Amino acid sequence: MKFIALFVAAFIALLCLPSCSSESGTSNETDVPNDVYSSLISLLEGEVDQLRAEKEKNEAEYSKKLAELESLLAAAGKTDVPSSDSTEDTSEPSPFTYTVENGGAVITGYSGNYSVLVIPEKLGEYNVTAIADSVFSGNTKLTSVSIPSGVTRLGWFAFSGCTSLKSLTIPDTVTEIGYDAFAYCKGLTIYCSSGTYAERFASSYGIGCVAS
Repeated sequence: MKFIALFVAAFIALLCLPSCSSESGTSNETDVPNDVYSSLISLLEGEVDQLRAEKEKNEAEYSKKLAELESLLAAAGKTDVPSSDSTEDTSEPSPFTYTVENGGAVITGYSGNYSVLVIPEKLGEYNVTAIADSVFSGNTKLTSVSIPSGVTRLGWFAFSGCTSLKSLTIPDTVTEIGYDAFAYCKGLTIYCSSGTYAERFASSYGIGCVAS
């Protein structure tokens, strides 16, 4: 920078020579060589490029340092709550498949391995309204199942062959239970409300029932 400043000063002094000569009574004009102009321009351009490079370097260092500090702050305040920009989905996939009938979800399949199962009230955006034929048929893993309120129908053979099933909670909303829905479910006890369809069904087929 000091060198350039000296060079510019010298250049300005050189430009003043013609006017100084004129004032002293001399009419000869002094032309500044083109290579002097070119050298000055090159030096100025080089200085501009250097300043730009230093600016970019400083900005890069600033951004890097800021990122490091933010990372340290995030680590220091980390909790078990996931960050707001997290996109990882840690939820388990649903073990149920279903179709939509009359605006409700009808469960058509189950692939879970639970022994105690609480069927959800909703699948996707739809309320569960029915369990289709043979959905849980032959599942010997299940020992207890709770059916949500809103379900109105249990299909044919829905729990047939569930030989380990001992407890089944049926809501008041169920008004239809299909043929052999609980075939071979020895030792099964149905839990329901008094005076409901489930209580009458259990009584008709000699299934243990606890009504309250």
